[in-house]
This record gives sequence, structure tokens and C-alpha cells, in this order.
Amino acid sequence: MFTFPGHFFGAYIFIRLLRKIRKANYSARTMFWAMIVGMSVDLDVLVSTYFGILPYYHHRFIIHTPFFWFVVFTIFYVTMRMLSKKRVYLIHPFVAAIASHLLLDSFAEGLPWAFPLDGGLYGLGLLIPNIE
Repeated sequence: MFTFPGHFFGAYIFIRLLRKIRKANYSARTMFWAMIVGMSVDLDVLVSTYFGILPYYHHRFIIHTPFFWFVVFTIFYVTMRMLSKKRVYLIHPFVAAIASHLLLDSFAEGLPWAFPLDGGLYGLGLLIPNIE
């Protein structure tokens, strides 16, 4: 559930729920790109070895923090408001996809939810590997 298919379908389910709740009609292309963005959070696994971090422990990178995504989506929202107020609603599926990724990762090792105030990992810790 926490690998590629889990994040892909988790994002899909979150976006579909958002679509029903908001009664919005997002295009298939928007939904597809939102799911890709939702999975892209794990691209930090590619650079984790350069920082001496085992690939599974990539949840400690800033890209896995709600703070990081709050800043990114705030910039995106302000930019969208300046360019086209009618299309601001397009940010919602992307937020849902990222939120699904962060919530699913919280079942595993956990995430630094309180970053930048605290660097600790918070989650259920259900899938912590035994790596020695």
C-alpha cells in the first residue's frame, strides 16, 4: 500500500472523494497530473544515498513535511489568483494527492509533521524495517 500503486490509487481515491464533496468536474488530465504530483513526493529517495540516508528513511527530507507543501501550495495559489481567478479550483486535486501521500506515509515510519518546530517523526510506525 505504501509503494507506487498505494500512492497512485490513494491519490486517485482522495481526488474522487474531493470531486464528490465539492461537486467539481476535474478533467481526466488534471486528475492524472495530480496523481503524478502525489507520487513525486517520493523522488527524494533518488538522492537519499548522497546524504548518507538509507532509501527507506527518506521520510526525513523536507519534501515529506506538510510545512514544505503548505509553502509550495501558498505560492501556487497566489500565482493562480493573479493569473486566473476562475481556475484557482484546480489546486484542490493536487492538494488532495499530496495529502493522501503524507497520510499514507504516516502509517509507515511516520513523518516530521511538526517541522520546523520539531524534527521528530510522528505516525503509527506500522512498517518500520529491521535494517541493521
